[in-house]
Amino acid sequence: MSQVINASVFINSVDQTANLTGTVEIDIEEGKARTAFFTLLPGAGISDLMSWIGASVTINTIVNNNSVLAFTGIIDTPDFDNQTGLTKFTCTDNLQEHFEIKDNATIAGITGGYWSEAVFNESTGWEYAQERLSTIPSALDMDATKAVRITPWAAKTTADFTFTDSDIIDKSLKVSKITNRRNIINAVNATLDYRYKRLKERQQAYNWDDPYDVCGQNSNPYYYPTKASVMDAIKNTGWEIVGSVTLSDLPPDGNYQPCNVNFLTNPDMCDGATFTLGKRYSQNITEKYTIRIESQDSIAALGEIAVSQNASLQIDYDQSAWEKSLIADGYGDFGTPLTDINNDNYINKDDTAERQNAINTVINLSKTKILASHRRNEVTFSLPLNQSVDVIHTAQVNATGLDCKGKIKRVVHTIDLNNARGITSVTLAISKKIGTGTPGTETPPTTPDALPASPDTQPVDLNLLSHIGGQDQVAFDSTWSGWITNYQVITEPSYVYNRGFVVHTPAITLNSIDNVDATDASLINVTIPDDLLQ
Repeated sequence: MSQVINASVFINSVDQTANLTGTVEIDIEEGKARTAFFTLLPGAGISDLMSWIGASVTINTIVNNNSVLAFTGIIDTPDFDNQTGLTKFTCTDNLQEHFEIKDNATIAGITGGYWSEAVFNESTGWEYAQERLSTIPSALDMDATKAVRITPWAAKTTADFTFTDSDIIDKSLKVSKITNRRNIINAVNATLDYRYKRLKERQQAYNWDDPYDVCGQNSNPYYYPTKASVMDAIKNTGWEIVGSVTLSDLPPDGNYQPCNVNFLTNPDMCDGATFTLGKRYSQNITEKYTIRIESQDSIAALGEIAVSQNASLQIDYDQSAWEKSLIADGYGDFGTPLTDINNDNYINKDDTAERQNAINTVINLSKTKILASHRRNEVTFSLPLNQSVDVIHTAQVNATGLDCKGKIKRVVHTIDLNNARGITSVTLAISKKIGTGTPGTETPPTTPDALPASPDTQPVDLNLLSHIGGQDQVAFDSTWSGWITNYQVITEPSYVYNRGFVVHTPAITLNSIDNVDATDASLINVTIPDDLLQ
């Protein structure tokens, strides 16, 4: 039974079907706006072209009195031919503008996918939507009612339609495109530099005790430090005093046995000190991720055809508040510290979610590039007007000389009103695996700790000891810490020291200060869908 084909067109809800002439065409393609074309005979007001721009349009295809909505949109361009009086209309469902007026959060909810400032520049609207879509193997378009839909590229296991020789218009079936090697990508060498601040805190506990008792001092006396000199030495380090300083008083007045010494104390002097010093500082950390995303089957068959993908993300943080803060006040809002090999407390001012999002974006953008390059094979054919076929469907062809299956990439409905004939032209996207083989073991990215591998080397002695000159053959050493003094009775020859209390602070070496480059290498394999094409 032959089909009776027609179409109806409404402009601003006014039926213009009676004025239609020539052909009506509706073009539906994944990732693009749905477009429509038709021509109207001369009629009242048609010559007023500007009044048509932006007018609403609906188009129905009609097969044997079965009317199906095929297009909803607006007139983009009216083209009036003053010689014939005909006006040709180009219409669009305005897909791009649909996204231009939406905020990014709404767009992300519609499209899904990934987006990170590590990969993309700041964007909005349609550009933002396209960037998110570039990270997923799916197509976006609108249906005939202007409802947005996301359709996976992968062909369904069971096709929505199967067409044979009897369905396909004679001589229309052909393999219209086979991708060439230079258009294939089977590996992406991706890098991600992720930068952030590490807040660090080092503490050093000190203890000094005079090694001699009163009797020892009586037999060979030497000078004690004043409490003021000890405090000055501690404060002059520039490090924060953590807690309090305990200074030990000299023994009280009295007679001490067994040496029978009458000792007169001095409250301004001390024979011991206990205290802790601390310092807060910061360090720049760069985590360098090298991520290899590849289709191992494709590489085995074609050799490596690789591109690069570079990304960079910095988590900004002003460390000045940390470096000015007091250890005595605790950590507050800075975070919960961990401890490294130097016994330094540290807090990473990174963003775990942003790091993972950046990694996911890089990986999935790369995967999508590889998958897209392997689905550039196309099969085209034409059918008598079929109102059901759409780009959300999978079609299989079982015809003489060709069997294939793939997702429908494009559908063009063309209705010849003069001859009451209609054709549906279909384009299938065919994904081909190309090679065969067993994928190797994947190694997903892991976060490097970026911590020192060994403790900082200390060039000075941090032990507070007593070094007494005047009767000793040991030369003064500038690395000494503690009480440097002399015996009251000098014997010759001997070294006499400059008296003073010395406190050295721990050396914070470049190992703990300079930017750290911590690296991670990973491998991700991409499995290419292998659609039927034979």
